[in-house]
Amino acid sequence: MPHFILNFLAFCVSKIVFKLDKKHRKIIDINLKLCFPYKDENERKELAFKIYNNFAKFGLDCIKNQNTSKEKILAKVVFDNEEILTQALKEQKGVIFATAHYGNWELLSLAYAAKFGAISIVGKQLKSQRMTEL
Repeated sequence: MPHFILNFLAFCVSKIVFKLDKKHRKIIDINLKLCFPYKDENERKELAFKIYNNFAKFGLDCIKNQNTSKEKILAKVVFDNEEILTQALKEQKGVIFATAHYGNWELLSLAYAAKFGAISIVGKQLKSQRMTEL
């Protein structure tokens, strides 16, 4: 599916969810007020929608990545200081990646596996049982 169609689909999904999901929209607004006390309600609303749109794009990208090639995954990623990782692997040393929810960090596991081999992921239990079951 072409990228522009996925972007349009993400936009439509995010518009609908943004309108219906009052609970999380309120949480986002509280957080935006804390981070950006100088922004007015309209600016915060615009930022909040961008969050929903980004999340929709991410979700569709995850689905799209399920049946993609190593080459396409690696084309989306840049490994900074790759020589450090390569040297550690060459010396058979373990490597621990620590990351936050910034950017498309979930793509790391796919890209690492495509370039270097198997990877294990550790995370904490989700609060939502429904999300855990996904």
